[in-house]
Amino acid sequence: MRLLLFGNFPSCPGYTRNRVILRALGSSGIECVRAHEPLFEDAQSRKAAASSPLRMLGLGARAARSVRDLRRRYEAAIEGCDLVFVGYGGIGDQSLARRLDRERRIPLVVDAFLSLYETAVLDRRLYAEGSLRARWMRRLDRQVAERAELSLVDTTSTARFLSELTGLELGRWSALPVGSELRPQAPAPPSKLLRGIFVGTGIPLHGTSVLLRATQIVERSSQPFELRFVGGTAGDRELARELGLRSVRFVDRFVGPAELEDLHAVSDFACGIFDSGPKAARVVPCKVYDALAAGRMVVTAETPAALELLGRSPALSYVPAGSPEALAAALLELARRDLPAAGAAAQALFEERFSIARIGAELRQRFAALIGEGTHARSA
Repeated sequence: MRLLLFGNFPSCPGYTRNRVILRALGSSGIECVRAHEPLFEDAQSRKAAASSPLRMLGLGARAARSVRDLRRRYEAAIEGCDLVFVGYGGIGDQSLARRLDRERRIPLVVDAFLSLYETAVLDRRLYAEGSLRARWMRRLDRQVAERAELSLVDTTSTARFLSELTGLELGRWSALPVGSELRPQAPAPPSKLLRGIFVGTGIPLHGTSVLLRATQIVERSSQPFELRFVGGTAGDRELARELGLRSVRFVDRFVGPAELEDLHAVSDFACGIFDSGPKAARVVPCKVYDALAAGRMVVTAETPAALELLGRSPALSYVPAGSPEALAAALLELARRDLPAAGAAAQALFEERFSIARIGAELRQRFAALIGEGTHARSA
């Protein structure tokens, strides 16, 4: 099997999904040839490119040069390829791949990891539901599935959401866990201090207010406690001040894989997500896989997606979504748990279901089935 990696999709630290898939393809035994040149060297430069009209013009010029380069590299590498793969987050990658393949009709696989509509309209509230831009985002989500033979997402819950959103049949999407590139860490040195780590952005599914209010309850107990809070928003820091929290240590800068490993190494457990909204019920975020890979127990909301992918394990402490009181009780219970044993169970769970090798084998199996079944009807 020969696969063409195509596009300008990002592969820098901060884009765990793409980095894991690229490594998994490398381990799968699939021959991979590249027509892939990321537009940005890091997540910060990608974010900065959209921060002003002048920089947007620069981005447009850079994207135009990228198209010319990708066309040339595609034509040089496509012969003999059985599949074309486009990762998540590229600018125009899928449309360009489809335009370049008018005659060969090689199956196209796209990682549709996050719904554009859900991210822009439901999560970040950038556009009002029903607005012209919101309808455009919905249409883009539909085009991804229409133009590809297979669209990868993270969970079957996400696949059902996209099917309902776009009106397309469920079989156009295939669920593949996110995985992690982190290495396992030895148990943290023994301490009476219970040490946790939270990693997350400002989108609602993380349930940061639930976590911070639970931390206030823990602080009122006699249990020594510390929470390293990586990311979050200015609103989270303001809430921590309002609650008078003493045990939260905020980390405001971008944290790459190596530093994230170091943070896990000095933590006893990791926090997942705690919101009670619909998206939280559909996803298992990168940080949960990172914690399992590092060998850390995870405290997280009991959701359909978590039960689907993670199941029940000594590595997991499930709590009702949206409840600071239940979360605080679970955090205090950790002080009586054998956390090194739970960490070993976490690492075993990761190796069994979510390792780079496991994801690579899953990709090979699904791609082989796609080639064997022939191509689906395409929309131009």
